[in-house]
Amino acid sequence: MKKLLLFILLIYVVQVKAQCNGPCGDSVRLTTNLTEGIEKTTNNNLQIDVNPNPSSGKFTIETNVAEKQIVFIFDVDGKLVFNQFIKGQAIIDARSLNAGVYSLNVVSNQGSVTKKMVIVK
Repeated sequence: MKKLLLFILLIYVVQVKAQCNGPCGDSVRLTTNLTEGIEKTTNNNLQIDVNPNPSSGKFTIETNVAEKQIVFIFDVDGKLVFNQFIKGQAIIDARSLNAGVYSLNVVSNQGSVTKKMVIVK
């Protein structure tokens, strides 16, 4: 079983488990200090584009990495409100979220990127 760990300092720890058929790749461990700002890149090998931003909650994430990645969306209180596995490019449907500012975090074996995301209704 492949484990993907996300550590958010001073807030909480989120552990996501994904089953895989056959051999699984390496685990990803990310440590992020949210007090450093909402635009944070932990590794320059991972790049993402989020369009449109602001959005109604349905948007496209495009990355430069073809392997499996995970998208986390946190509200302003640091609560995990959405997560989804993606590969390369994906349409995210988070229209169930309320209007507001969110922290979007994409994590892969190439690193992680955190961006501010705005949902308008």
